[in-house]
Amino acid sequence: MTFRHLTYAVPIDPSTQKTERMSQETIFSRVVCINLNSRSDRWNRFGQNIEQIDWPFPQVERFRAVDGRICPPPAWARNRYRDCLGAWGCYQSHLRILEDALLDQHESILILEDDALLNANTLQQILEFLEHVPNDWDHLYFGGEHIKTPVAVNDHVVRGTQVHRTHAHALRGDYLRQAYDYLIAYPTIDQYEQRNSSGLAHFVNRVIARPKNLWSKSHRERSIHVDHHFGAIHQLQKANVYAPTKWIVGQAADHSDIMNEACDERFWHSCEAA
Repeated sequence: MTFRHLTYAVPIDPSTQKTERMSQETIFSRVVCINLNSRSDRWNRFGQNIEQIDWPFPQVERFRAVDGRICPPPAWARNRYRDCLGAWGCYQSHLRILEDALLDQHESILILEDDALLNANTLQQILEFLEHVPNDWDHLYFGGEHIKTPVAVNDHVVRGTQVHRTHAHALRGDYLRQAYDYLIAYPTIDQYEQRNSSGLAHFVNRVIARPKNLWSKSHRERSIHVDHHFGAIHQLQKANVYAPTKWIVGQAADHSDIMNEACDERFWHSCEAA
């Protein structure tokens, strides 16, 4: 299998993506892997892992990650967080991926990070999980961390109520727009709900209140970690979020560019709240 090496997202030619498993391939119209230019080692390792399995989904595109050291966050983030450059880059990378998905009119997208652990056994588990996922899904997690206890759907699937981590997840349909609208505002939960209002409340939130108090809330409400924002969306209960009963995709042992420290191989297998 070959990989598309991109500096920014380019539409996929569907004619080059055909396989015998069309029903599996068409569940995602694009697959991207977020990778920093400075971490070619991770990209090479990820590519070697994918090439060893019979990948049934669209070709994986390398998405050049936003490097927070080159494109740093605004002052509010630098003042609030000690190690913010990596988290900011991850946030902005996800935002740009969603922008591209909307601009290119993609129906669904699978987002992987370059430390995602994938192998033949992992792939089989993913396919089995997808066979049991309800058709109304908006956000799928193949790996993650339950911050609040999920709800059982069947023997293979749980409904996420607040899920963190973004190393292997998928979004589709109207939820792509919903997630983009949320992330672009860097909001608190209450402000996100106000964004959906109209009239004076809408005007006050968007024009008057935002510059003065947008960054004055707590870390949990106002975070530059993109997975915290996805978790906040889940708590609104406006999207169908599903995950396997046992996490399938973990994160490889490596130096974390977000946490700026060495991390062991990580899975969060418990379906109990973290």
